[in-house]
Amino acid sequence: MGVVGGDSAQQGAPDRLGPADASFEIAVHTSGIRAVQARVDDGPRIALEREPRTGDWIGQVPTGSRYAVAVDGDRLALDPRATEVWFPPGHSRDANRRNGGVDPADFPRAVAAPWPQRRPQRR
Repeated sequence: MGVVGGDSAQQGAPDRLGPADASFEIAVHTSGIRAVQARVDDGPRIALEREPRTGDWIGQVPTGSRYAVAVDGDRLALDPRATEVWFPPGHSRDANRRNGGVDPADFPRAVAAPWPQRRPQRR
């Protein structure tokens, strides 16, 4: 999983990794959850739909965007299948304690980036 620092140019608009109209498919597997949303930075909240065959919540976000997953309303989570993670400048490990207040601005976000190309096996 790649990690993108928070003090660089990433604070502005995210770099696009593909055409502006391209979309990146996300899928989150959960059980006992009623609703899942993808909260895109500087963009819309996208409701994910339940795939009846697998039980995964699926949806699409713009390629290159940063997003967090909101489970059952306000509980934030990081996409477990993310290939890159962006940590905002104010992030700390204590920010996501169960009894502590979570500031959504300081919560890490997944970057909608495809998996890197496989390299040929070396012999």
